[in-house]
Amino acid sequence: MNIIPWNYHRYKYNPFYRISFLRKLHSIGFETCVNLTAARGITNDEVSLLSGARSVYCLNNNWKYLTKLFGKMMDSRYDIVFSFETINEPKRNVLILEHLTGTKITVETEIAISSATEQNALTKVNRYFRLHDTLKIITIAPISDGELRNWPIEYFKELCRHMVAKWDVLILLLGTRTQKSALDTISSVNPEKIVNLAGELSLLESAAIVKRSVLFIGNDSGFTHVAKALGKKFIGIIGGGCYGLFFPYNETKNERLLFHQLDCFGCEWRCHLEKPYCVQNVTVDQVIQSSNQLLNS
Repeated sequence: MNIIPWNYHRYKYNPFYRISFLRKLHSIGFETCVNLTAARGITNDEVSLLSGARSVYCLNNNWKYLTKLFGKMMDSRYDIVFSFETINEPKRNVLILEHLTGTKITVETEIAISSATEQNALTKVNRYFRLHDTLKIITIAPISDGELRNWPIEYFKELCRHMVAKWDVLILLLGTRTQKSALDTISSVNPEKIVNLAGELSLLESAAIVKRSVLFIGNDSGFTHVAKALGKKFIGIIGGGCYGLFFPYNETKNERLLFHQLDCFGCEWRCHLEKPYCVQNVTVDQVIQSSNQLLNS
């Protein structure tokens, strides 16, 4: 496998880096290049079309970062522009793979986690709390990479306060190092039963902890997709900014996707309201009720 380091800002602003990067792409000699983003911009179109691949494909453009006229001009340079009835990215990616391989692709997802990774994750958790097989763990990732997607921290505090008071569970909070102080406000509700692991675990180690849990709760974010890929019971507070683009897909009885319905769904998180009510109008009681349903099913 060839891996070429990528730095978007250097590519965009440093012409020497751009030339060097494109030369490295050409040296690999790709047979096919597929531009998977529908929100195409000049940079990802340029990299795809100048990759040196013999065949270059793309998805039909929603012209988020290109003017319509310029977008059509860029479309004309691709060998194939895929246009599907669905806007859902996981489904479209499957359709592209089926086209390229000529075989039926399973829609199920998996994450391979080694026993060493699982042991490392448990060792780090055991610094704070000694886990045992009968202990029920609920993992929560309260913060996504987009502020508008986030269910309010105060709601998470109220939710965790209820859970540790009513249920015999340990709550593990997942996040990045920069999110640690925000998650401290949640763990302070009950430090003996709520552990803040923000910045302590790698992505795969975090996945190992999700795998160990009986329930995962998160926003419209990567961790929620991880929980789905692991086949865990999970609650996604997803709102409507990208509704249908990512979630929901291949829904199962193990998941609950919560949102407050509005006419402006599909805004791609360019909210014109005072607050993203599609997220913030989801109540703590709704999440508690969904948690009860999943845990008792």
